[in-house]
Amino acid sequence: MIFDHLSNFKQYAGAHRLFGVVAEYLEQHDLDQLPLGAHSMPDGAYLIVSEYETKAPADGFIECHRKYIDIQLLAAGREQIGVVPLDVCTADDYDEAKDFQQLHGPVEPLTLQPGYFMIFFPQDGHMPSLIAGEQQTVRKIVFKVPV
Repeated sequence: MIFDHLSNFKQYAGAHRLFGVVAEYLEQHDLDQLPLGAHSMPDGAYLIVSEYETKAPADGFIECHRKYIDIQLLAAGREQIGVVPLDVCTADDYDEAKDFQQLHGPVEPLTLQPGYFMIFFPQDGHMPSLIAGEQQTVRKIVFKVPV
């Protein structure tokens, strides 16, 4: 998992062949103006723009993905994301079609807000969309980058 300020994102361009494409996309697009929904990118990558209300941890769940790396950032609002290494969790069955596996284990919360990003690799369990202080609407962008 990586958690850093968005101004440093270019420093991670060498970590994956498509992170540079994401950095270029971020430079060329106003995140506030992106329409809701999924948007295609080169080489099988895509991004999802969503808006939702944050929720209590009791209403959340831990997830991980095998086929895609998540790059998550917020254009508006604040949320907590619980993080946990996959190897300390128990796991439900993996849904290959949805590239989704629900996990169970202890999480440590980090607060995501505009100007920052988190990258979740296949070994990183994450519980997104949680209340950070008070419930609020967030506008989130998740880049899905093929492993």
